Amino acid sequence: MVQLRRSTSQVKERGADLTQDGLVARLVKGGSAVANRARGTSTHDAPDNVMFTLVSMASGILGGALAGAVFNRVWRAVSGTDDVPEPTALDRSIGEVLIAGVLQGAVFGLVKAIVGRTAAASYRQFTGYDPRR
Repeated sequence: MVQLRRSTSQVKERGADLTQDGLVARLVKGGSAVANRARGTSTHDAPDNVMFTLVSMASGILGGALAGAVFNRVWRAVSGTDDVPEPTALDRSIGEVLIAGVLQGAVFGLVKAIVGRTAAASYRQFTGYDPRR
């Protein structure tokens, strides 16, 4: 016990504080997640992060397929043709290629936002945890 007191006083003399308040204060400066874990008030556990990662990956794959189908329908409605121009297709006009690119980006961005938001809200509803990465 005397040895521990001497060690603690020597460390304090050097400017480092190993008391619990000092440790928690340093952890708070380093990041709130670390400090929450140190206090025992973590908002989510590692298995929940893994589960949300799996849900996010599955929803991303389904969202990509859905976005592709939506884009094909939108392109058919806009252009009247079934085939989407490739950027390297020199027989298509630059305007047509650029319009296809803008539409594709808009559709994929919109579907990604909808699917991501729906997956996060559903995950929170079923688990009670906010999905954070």
